[in-house]
Amino acid sequence: MYACSQCDVERRRVADIVKYLVDELRADVSAVDRRGRTALYHAVESGQLDAATFLLSRPDSRHCLADTDCRSLLVAAVSASRPEIVSLLLESTSIGRQLATMTDTLGRGPVHHWVMSEDSEQGRCTAVLLELVARRCDVNTADNNGVTALMMAAGGARTAALGALLQLRDAAVEVDAVDTEGRTALHHCCAAVPPSLRCCRALVRAGADSNIADNAGVTPLMLACQTYVPGANVAVIRYLVEKGSADPVKQDCDGRDSYDYCPPIDSQYVRAVLRSASGTYCDSPYLPLPYFEHNVQTNENK
Repeated sequence: MYACSQCDVERRRVADIVKYLVDELRADVSAVDRRGRTALYHAVESGQLDAATFLLSRPDSRHCLADTDCRSLLVAAVSASRPEIVSLLLESTSIGRQLATMTDTLGRGPVHHWVMSEDSEQGRCTAVLLELVARRCDVNTADNNGVTALMMAAGGARTAALGALLQLRDAAVEVDAVDTEGRTALHHCCAAVPPSLRCCRALVRAGADSNIADNAGVTPLMLACQTYVPGANVAVIRYLVEKGSADPVKQDCDGRDSYDYCPPIDSQYVRAVLRSASGTYCDSPYLPLPYFEHNVQTNENK
């Protein structure tokens, strides 16, 4: 395990050591550490391709495919951004199909963990995603809370990951899939503090419904107004109303609209944006009509 975990040592040297330990000293390849990881698991995490290839050929090393948190070998390779090892595991005739469908204790699959990996946001791991899709890893798999990889990318403002998911050609990503609360990826995007305009724009252009309501009747526009951060949410709110045709007067199950979701303090400009973008007027108890008209004209001049 220690030899396989050396990520800064030349691959052939590590592979020679592992072969000597296994073939000559009869090291147990099925042994696990306290986290349930085998030598093969350590090799996958550290990117030791040659050692992983050798250990994968040993049947005893394939008895334990996940650690104590049910994070599989494939998840370890994806999280570490190892595209060559992802290919090695998925091409395995003995465990490839099993790894493609395995989920952790939270119900998250390989694509979920690809979104959470650091390199997914930097756009350097598209090869990993394409390999997962090519080997039939379902991009629409939902975790125990019904959250898909697209929702996770939208809620975490991971624009590169979200863009890569939406641009997949070999897999149809469900833009309006809902979680257990009835919320879509656009809901998750607008609930973030602050929400990402780039993610919002990408979802709307991909056909996301701006007026879809969750189990409580809450729309993405309401969430954008509710989680208002001065100066941060205005662009998203304006885009939802102007480009996404979001209805600011649509009501939730309690009869509240987007105006009601605005905080009572420091949200005057948001209310002005809602009115100017939609062309409607809500008789707000906080501000009179002349204030809205003055603010809209002033901001247009700016």
